[in-house]
Amino acid sequence: MHSAKLILEGVHTGPFSDLTIQAQDNSIFHGKAQNYMEFNFPYPDINRFIIKIKKTGKTKEIVDKNFKQEIVVSSLRLNGCDMHADKFGNFFQFDNTYLEDQKTDTDKLYLNGEWTIDVPIFDYKLNHSALHESNLRDEVAHSNIACFGCSFTYGANLKKVETWPHYLSSMLPGKIIKNYGRGGNSVQEIMSTALEYAKNYDADSIICLLPHPSRMQVIDASTNMPITLYPGRSPDIEGKFSDLCRDIVLYGETSLLLAGYIGKFKHIINEINALGKKIFLSCYDDTFYEILKNLSLGNITLLPYYERDKKYTFSDDQGHPGKIHNRLFAENIVKYIS
Repeated sequence: MHSAKLILEGVHTGPFSDLTIQAQDNSIFHGKAQNYMEFNFPYPDINRFIIKIKKTGKTKEIVDKNFKQEIVVSSLRLNGCDMHADKFGNFFQFDNTYLEDQKTDTDKLYLNGEWTIDVPIFDYKLNHSALHESNLRDEVAHSNIACFGCSFTYGANLKKVETWPHYLSSMLPGKIIKNYGRGGNSVQEIMSTALEYAKNYDADSIICLLPHPSRMQVIDASTNMPITLYPGRSPDIEGKFSDLCRDIVLYGETSLLLAGYIGKFKHIINEINALGKKIFLSCYDDTFYEILKNLSLGNITLLPYYERDKKYTFSDDQGHPGKIHNRLFAENIVKYIS
């Protein structure tokens, strides 16, 4: 089950409006509104997040007396992640004196009508580990510090000595530091790979540099193998998963993309902690980083943000960071690791 939270804030200068709130098909509330209402409730493990709020009671008398019956969906969260009610909610006003029925994209319920949000909960049930894939930077072995990530950790178009795990090793003499970066890795795959490593190899610390959660693991039906869908960067895969790709683009707010994965994310962190490993996280997307700062993920250390300052040279493809970016990141995180 997921965990949802809804906060409504209102202004009533006359009689209070009547509200009926449903989450999927479950009744959350039915009765008189208040100027502040907070609801915490479980939400089923399904692929859509649907909330409906029906507001009635704004009679002709109330309208003629210019009384306010205003309600705003001030917060709507799933597993602690903002579901962006202001962007994806819509209000269908009906049965209003002097006004025609119409639908508006809004989080404001000022008239009689029904507010609805219907957005996908992205399915992160597949958690494939890439620990023994051939395209990791280092051979899998015991270490003191194991580093996991995507091409930013692998060091796309860079020499091994120009990667941030290598710079970190030069700053921590005597420590064995391994680079298990893999190009195109998703958050799912990075965390699952780190967990498999923690279960089977020695390491005091696990460091994960995470990409944007718009990358998702899927199963290729033709091979029955996991692949990574990366909208805008994987045209062949996008053609096979057009509906999912469309949803990622249409509902691409970082927190919404992440909401369905947070429970599994926390579970993996708890499992790694239980094995006696310290966990360090960072990322290179600023919105994702702010979310990581504000979520309660358990016993982790959030490292400084990975900066991609444009005043430093990027790698040959001009998209991936260069050696100076990696050296500066290592310098910024070494005190947390040591």
